[in-house]
Amino acid sequence: MPTIRQLLTLVLAIFGALNGHAATRRNLDEVPIFECTFGEEYDLNYDLWPDGWERHTDEEHPQYVAIGIVEDDSASEGRAMEVKLDGASARFDSPHIPVLPKFSYSLQFAVNVEQLEQSRVEVAIELFDEEGTKLQSIRSQTFRSTDGWVYEKLGPFQPQHASVAYAVIRFDVARGRRGDLDGKIFFDDVLLSRLPSMVVTTDSPLNVYDDPRNVAVTCTLSGIREQNPTIRFQLLDATRYVFDEAEGEEQTISARLITEDVRTAHDIVGMKGNLVAGYEGSYTWHPEIHETGYYRIRVQMISADDEASLSEQERELYKRDVSLVVLPPGLAKAKRGEFGWSMPIGRWPLTRDEVSQLAPKLGIHWLKVPIWFDADRPEEGEAIIQFAERLAASEVEVVGLIEDPTVPHTDHTKLNEPSSIASLMLADKSVWQPWYDHVMARLSLRIRWWQLGSDGDYSLKDFPDLPKKIADIRSGLFRFGQDAKLGLGWRWPEEREQTDAGAKFVEQNPTWDFEQFVAKVPLSSESLAAAMVSTPETLAQRWVNISLGPKYNIDERLIPANLSRSEKEQLLRYQHEDRIREFVQQIIAAKRQGADGIFISDVFTDAAGVMNDDGTPGELFLPWRSAASVLGGTRYLGELQLPQGSHNHVFQREDGELVMVLWNEQPTTEVLYLGESLQQLDVWGNRSTPQSNGHRSTIEVGRLPCYVLGLNSAVTRWRMAVEFESNHVPSVFAHEHPNALHLVNHFRQGVGGKVHINVPLSQAIGSDGVVATTSEKWRIAPEESEFRLGAGEQFALPFSVYLDEATYGQKRVQIDFEVEADRQYKFSVWRTMHVGLGDIKIEVSTHIDDDGRLVVDQWMQNTGGSPTDFKCLLYAPPRRRKRAQVFLLGAEGDKKEYIYESGEELLGREFKLRAEEINGQRVLIHRFTAER
Repeated sequence: MPTIRQLLTLVLAIFGALNGHAATRRNLDEVPIFECTFGEEYDLNYDLWPDGWERHTDEEHPQYVAIGIVEDDSASEGRAMEVKLDGASARFDSPHIPVLPKFSYSLQFAVNVEQLEQSRVEVAIELFDEEGTKLQSIRSQTFRSTDGWVYEKLGPFQPQHASVAYAVIRFDVARGRRGDLDGKIFFDDVLLSRLPSMVVTTDSPLNVYDDPRNVAVTCTLSGIREQNPTIRFQLLDATRYVFDEAEGEEQTISARLITEDVRTAHDIVGMKGNLVAGYEGSYTWHPEIHETGYYRIRVQMISADDEASLSEQERELYKRDVSLVVLPPGLAKAKRGEFGWSMPIGRWPLTRDEVSQLAPKLGIHWLKVPIWFDADRPEEGEAIIQFAERLAASEVEVVGLIEDPTVPHTDHTKLNEPSSIASLMLADKSVWQPWYDHVMARLSLRIRWWQLGSDGDYSLKDFPDLPKKIADIRSGLFRFGQDAKLGLGWRWPEEREQTDAGAKFVEQNPTWDFEQFVAKVPLSSESLAAAMVSTPETLAQRWVNISLGPKYNIDERLIPANLSRSEKEQLLRYQHEDRIREFVQQIIAAKRQGADGIFISDVFTDAAGVMNDDGTPGELFLPWRSAASVLGGTRYLGELQLPQGSHNHVFQREDGELVMVLWNEQPTTEVLYLGESLQQLDVWGNRSTPQSNGHRSTIEVGRLPCYVLGLNSAVTRWRMAVEFESNHVPSVFAHEHPNALHLVNHFRQGVGGKVHINVPLSQAIGSDGVVATTSEKWRIAPEESEFRLGAGEQFALPFSVYLDEATYGQKRVQIDFEVEADRQYKFSVWRTMHVGLGDIKIEVSTHIDDDGRLVVDQWMQNTGGSPTDFKCLLYAPPRRRKRAQVFLLGAEGDKKEYIYESGEELLGREFKLRAEEINGQRVLIHRFTAER
């Protein structure tokens, strides 16, 4: 026999199908508190308008837009609410619906959108206190067109404020740039339900902990009608994902489970029974967390109905996820830095006090804050000053965002469409100055940095004669003689469109102090670096925005279904690592190119990744904090060539200490001397000491960036300064090719020592380890040389290169040093030398054709100017050599083909292509392996 739950689910599905709606399953614990199907019982006075509902009319929402109840056979009761746009916008609200903060709620409705091209449709549930102040807004997705009726559900959601008193359901149709003349929208089956409340909180208002032993999670239950459901607490490592797979069900992504605790509602509330009013209680769980990092706490309410045909997902009544971080110890913020956050316009999820408590833990030195208060509320100005002073005590500078105070940013329709600062500031000064006179008189002596418009608002950029206009705005804002800094938004990667006179004026007498660059579409780390290089520099500081964009969102729907479970998990790990790595690489790109400010815009949004919408830490919180703390205030020096080829960049901190950030496409181990007191930090900020092997250190490098602190400054700078006089060796054998090695002594004293140059057969460790066998194709003379250098002295050490059929192209050269300074140092430097002048390009590919023959395709190109003839000999022992002639090789290239019968026998064997220049001395050797 089916259970009551199964019967109800079936009835709801049939009811939705009969009425053309895709009905969603209603939880048994849902209690309807407001319902409207626009039938006759909701229109008692027969005026074709639902009783108690309110329509908005103003310039944006004109009266001529037809809104009302119409007959509709496809609606649930044959009637629906219709909106005929006639080129404009429309908005109407439900009556006030009493709600209580201790319960959760869900909103369901049906919508049908026809012939809509420019406008957008949204439905929202908005919560107010008794005075009518809006406290919270939960919005639906945006509808532009539907294929018939669509059934939508918002929630469950929990009121975030204890003072919430009532709710209003708002139906909003917003006009686009052009209106929709024939657009129609229908609404039906509006249902607001109350659900059991399951509130999950931690004992830290910011969910940020310094000690993992102090984490406490409290679950508070209210209004539970289900008979004794199970309450499951789970600690999840949200940085590593796996696939959950039940028999007969699709795989879904889940975080790795670390530990869990299972209780029943009876355990929590301390009573039994199924009371109509529901019962209340709370329980505090202390998860066992042993490491610092980013975690998620998941609390599930699961029905006690153990019907075998119901999956656990179907039995799940409610679920809450809470994120938290445990900070690594000993990671101090830099004294000065470029890193900052930009607070969102409108309501914040945290109070000013909470933000000021959080700021010292972030590694930031800048905080952009929208600042304005009414002249009749001077106490608000005092509160802002106190906020700025608390931040200043934590070495955080406030940047005031100047916005149009007439725009109601608490209105959700404006949050995604911020006002243009140009619309305010390009008006006559007499229009906007009164709005800000009292603000600047009260605050500009305490807040010295101001920005015109929010991040991403670059509406002032294309204004003609912009320097003069900004000078006029500056004089109007700071007319009391304040020493204030003013900036404005700028857009990547467009360059300025100014006259030469204007550009010269900006260079000599800048009227703004910084430019906040934000791309319309988020830039990758490579694009960000390229944009900074290509953008002309002025005396104004360059502030940049860090943003991943949707490309790096982890979405299980995009994972190919034909992959195995292990392949999916591996792909998911790579996606996660790519997300973290790209985020850090954007920061590194900004630092390398000398950005004066590095900001996260609208930081309290899930999309930004650093903080969530609800004010809890996001997945990128710790990577941001680590980068800001380690790299804040540093100066870029350059990079090293490491034995395993790991990507790296070296920065100098204010105290002179060097820090290296490094990563590798494939996990590897770098073994070399970097210093005596190294510390390694992972991307989350966890600290470790690299293993020592004599004077060398072992650095484990993976796909995620890590930081190495405590590098020996003299040795690191020595390594970066080493260079050959020429990185090319002519491809002429048995001849002497003179060269020189250039050195700079970065020790604070005179030094002496020895240097040995060799070209190893394979990547070697050299003076930092075991010297590999030197290639017999290369000979360096002299093999070893001595030097003596004064502090800061530069020196050129001559040597010669002799080649014997050395392979054409790049070769790793290893330079081993023994330096006598304050003590003896042994270290190696790696450089690349190119056989040939780089003007001849050779590419070879192989494949097996349909007849089983091995086909060798040779392509050569000469970019050196004068055409050249070559005689080509292809050796494939034990087969006979093959010959080809290349005539007048030029920039257009030349292609040759060689055929070997029974090609399978040659697969995996090494081939040698010898290209001899006719009437010249060059001989180019190219070795390759035959492949299918």
